[in-house]
Amino acid sequence: DYEVPNKGTKTFDVLKYCQMHHIDLFANAKKEMYGNFASYSTTVVFENKPVRTIVQSTRAYHGYQFRTLSIDELKRLQTFPDDFVLTGNFDKKWQRIGRSVPPIMYEAVGLKIKESLDEYYAR
Repeated sequence: DYEVPNKGTKTFDVLKYCQMHHIDLFANAKKEMYGNFASYSTTVVFENKPVRTIVQSTRAYHGYQFRTLSIDELKRLQTFPDDFVLTGNFDKKWQRIGRSVPPIMYEAVGLKIKESLDEYYAR
């Protein structure tokens, strides 16, 4: 359930460089490596570091292994419960996660709305 970069590709080289230097964005690593800046949002996720926003077009690689994150890992990063079911193939599941609003954010927004309504009706 994850993608492994081919050792003969630039992706593998950039991922290896990111992992060696703890760089979380491919674009920044490519700038250091090749002197050119890429605008894509491929990210590397490291333990104990904030994670960049996961969007449907993002590829997120593991910080210590040569692979993309699994769907279960992505669900956890986005605060979905482990038993939350996504349908479709790997790419469709990834897209759905990337287009979603994390449940913890929904909760915070909902609580703020409730607080505002409570204040309004308490007057």
